[in-house]
Amino acid sequence: MNSILRTMAIATGMALIAIAPARAADLTINFTGSFARGTCVFSVADVDLGTYAAPDFNATPTTPWKVVRINRNSCTSDISTIHTTFAGAPHPNNAGLWQVSTIAGLAVEMQNLDASPVRMSPGSRIDWPSTFARYDLMARFSRVSAITSYGAVSVPVTLTFTYN
Repeated sequence: MNSILRTMAIATGMALIAIAPARAADLTINFTGSFARGTCVFSVADVDLGTYAAPDFNATPTTPWKVVRINRNSCTSDISTIHTTFAGAPHPNNAGLWQVSTIAGLAVEMQNLDASPVRMSPGSRIDWPSTFARYDLMARFSRVSAITSYGAVSVPVTLTFTYN
C-alpha cells in the first residue's frame, strides 16, 4: 500500500509540474563601439621677423626671409594628404600680402619652399603628403608704401588643417 501511495504521490506531483507554466527570460546584448577618422597633431612656433629701421626700407623694400616651420606629429596611417588653409587680414594695397595693422606701409609676405615658390596669401591653400614630418615656409616684411609710423608688430595668420 505504501508503494501505491508513493506512486500516486509521484504521479500527482509530476502532473502538477507539467501543468505549471514554464519560466523563461530573454536577454539582449548590445554591441557598441565607434570608428573615428584619422588624426594628426600640428604645431608651429611664432616667428620673429627681426627689428629694422624705417630707412632700411628705402634701399631694399624687403627684409631677409625667415623660416616658418609647420611640424606634423602622430598622424594615423589612414591619412595621405594634409590640406592647409591660411586665413588673416590681406593688406589693402596688396591682397597677396598680410596686413600689419600697426604700421600702414608694411606687410608680411609668405611663400613656400617648393622648387617653384608659391606665395601664400590670405585664403590660399597648400596640400602636402602626410609622409612629410614638417612643411617649411618663408616669411619676411615687405614695404608696400611709405612707412609713416613705428612700433611693435604682431600679424596673426590662422592655419586650418584638414586631411584625408
